Amino acid sequence: MTKVLQLASITPLAMGTVKAGDNADVGHSGYLVRIYNDGAGEWGNAWTNGSGDSVFYLIEGGYQYQVEKNGYNSGKQPMGGFNVTPGGDTTYTYTA
Repeated sequence: MTKVLQLASITPLAMGTVKAGDNADVGHSGYLVRIYNDGAGEWGNAWTNGSGDSVFYLIEGGYQYQVEKNGYNSGKQPMGGFNVTPGGDTTYTYTA
């Protein structure tokens, strides 16, 4: 007998990238980026790669990010937050 797994629904995701860079648009690795979901606290975290990017797959909703390194903490950015819609991939650059 074969069992079949059926999913009632699949939540579409959007790719959100936070880049830690400088004024010359050069990315910086080794920064910890935290993503916060409105009302739910920290959604997840990731380290920036060699290009300065940290990638998150997010469901629809409002978010903010925070960048940290060597005791530095940017605080939650951007001040008003940002909204994610399904398939609405976006990149935010934090100048470190």
